[in-house]
Amino acid sequence: MMIDKQLMFFDNEAINTSKSSRALDVGANLGEGMPVFVRASVSDDFSGGTSLSLTLQDSADGITFDPVLTSAVVPVASLKAGYHFAFGSVPRKLGRHLRLNATVAGTMSAGKLNAFIAQDN
Repeated sequence: MMIDKQLMFFDNEAINTSKSSRALDVGANLGEGMPVFVRASVSDDFSGGTSLSLTLQDSADGITFDPVLTSAVVPVASLKAGYHFAFGSVPRKLGRHLRLNATVAGTMSAGKLNAFIAQDN
């Protein structure tokens, strides 16, 4: 699989507390003609917290974001390297800007994520 660096939310990023990725300006035609997916996986084991969930958010102006897709709340015991978060395809007709929000319960002492937009699931 080829990964476009411009479509990455998190690149082996430590997630200790709840945080949002940088906003991606995807223009007006994301997924037009082909479905696209959020791919998110654990690159380093998580420990110390209780759980983690991810929410894809969109925005027309890059300032005010609304939830679009949310993963299950995953207990820290499952957040081992290689774990993949399950998301459906990204809906069409979203706002121009997308970001991924990581919601942490507790405070993680370790753990890293990779997350990006891809054409395959």
